[in-house]
Amino acid sequence: MKYQQLTEGDRYMIVALKWQGLSFTDIATAIGKHRSTIYREFQRNTC
Repeated sequence: MKYQQLTEGDRYMIVALKWQGLSFTDIATAIGKHRSTIYREFQRNTC
């Protein structure tokens, strides 16, 4: 399995979608990443 880091653009998109009230699952679907990736990004406070 090949892993790929989130880009800066992905991170901006995650924050924008979260501000709009989307769930982690909805955000993951929108940007094509796994739900746990989005959740971990928020846990790390990098967004």
